Amino acid sequence: IATMSAGYVSIWPEGAAVPTASVLNHWPGEVRANGTIVGLSATGTLAVLSLTGAPVIIDVTGWFVPEATATGGRFVPLTPTRAVDTRTSRSTPLAAGETITVPLPPGVPLDAAAVAITVTTTGAPAPGYLSVAPGGTGRPPTSVLNVDRAGQTRAAGAIVGATPAGIDVYSLSGGHVVVDVTGWF
Repeated sequence: IATMSAGYVSIWPEGAAVPTASVLNHWPGEVRANGTIVGLSATGTLAVLSLTGAPVIIDVTGWFVPEATATGGRFVPLTPTRAVDTRTSRSTPLAAGETITVPLPPGVPLDAAAVAITVTTTGAPAPGYLSVAPGGTGRPPTSVLNVDRAGQTRAAGAIVGATPAGIDVYSLSGGHVVVDVTGWF
């Protein structure tokens, strides 16, 4: 559902003060997606504010456990590492409906459970979205990035599960894709 006016969305642990930071900003008529990490209240809930009353969909893609109980899954930050840039790695942009598998870059072990990424699309020929999933597991029913019109360049952060094959990136409308890995679990 497209927004009717410009605004923003904030998310925070329920019961805490409303933050001055947004997790998503939008213009009229846009459909936007973004990833964020947000704490929960003591009862496991969060609060959402949409300044303009725009519809909000929240997809939970993972969680963290307290350090005292964690047996694995520690985050290992990396200097942002380019895993793929289809503008230079292939002669054509992705076709509409195409999925590419992006191998894990050097510095990320093959047994990494997940990667933190920034995914960018540019040059899409039409409105659409990108979905990201662990390599070889199929396309999820969620987007990490939406494009509202042809030619837009958009970027978003996400944490996505990984397999030894890497991660799969699906583009509904096609265009070029850039994936930078900023860490792994």
